Amino acid sequence: MKKNKNILKTSYLIEIADCTVMPQGYAAVAENLKDFMGMNMLVDVGNGIMNIMYLNNGRPIESKSWTEKLGVNQCFIRIQNHIMDTTGVKLPEEIINQFLCKCEIDVSSKYQNMVKEIAEQYVRELFDKLRDYEYNEDLMKLYVMGGGAKSRAKGELDMLEEMTYKEVDGLLYPQIEMPDETEDLTKLGKYGRMAMNYLKENEPARYKTLMRFGKMYEKMSAVEEEANQLYDQLEMQYLAKHKPQNPSSTMEMWKIREQAKMQAEEVVLNQIVMRFH
Repeated sequence: MKKNKNILKTSYLIEIADCTVMPQGYAAVAENLKDFMGMNMLVDVGNGIMNIMYLNNGRPIESKSWTEKLGVNQCFIRIQNHIMDTTGVKLPEEIINQFLCKCEIDVSSKYQNMVKEIAEQYVRELFDKLRDYEYNEDLMKLYVMGGGAKSRAKGELDMLEEMTYKEVDGLLYPQIEMPDETEDLTKLGKYGRMAMNYLKENEPARYKTLMRFGKMYEKMSAVEEEANQLYDQLEMQYLAKHKPQNPSSTMEMWKIREQAKMQAEEVVLNQIVMRFH
């Protein structure tokens, strides 16, 4: 194809010998394709659209590249419309943008809950769309970039882990090396290990996501801290309520302490450890 082009008052005849059209997001990983071993789904969630592309052993599959009108702006509009329809209040754009970037806004719990509800619906729809294009967490790795990668909420939105970027010549390139947490995981205590094993057996997709993005130790450490705090609180409450009839009886005191431990641990396991994280 030949075309005349005038640049800075100088005419040029440009001949394009060949052209390959790839979806947005490809340019950001083009220099790191060798690091995408196995089957990978690359998702670029922009403001207006979401681009999806498969990479197999570093090679883009042109026949498996799609664009969907499911960008972050769709979530923004839904939140604003829902608040207006429900309360008659127009939520300022700055507040919605802050939530989409940081998942925290300084408003009443009433508005926080409504915003989170719509955001969670949006992300569920996003993942449903990825599954329409045969996304399977057991068969491939998922890489999410673009502004939408910064969105956060409960449930599947947590799976959109924010990638870190490196700036080179003014352009941002995603850092796709996944950290090895093997050594850190050995530092987990009792409840952290139990919570991790629970995910492995009952929530395998979540378990693989946390491991893949190097978030397992961080998440399980938080679970362990919460579990220990609740355990100590419940044990102290039980001991304060159940005094030994004979304070000098070592056996009676031991039995009360054991009962306190059993009841505290039962609550901790049910309310904190044995659930989705």
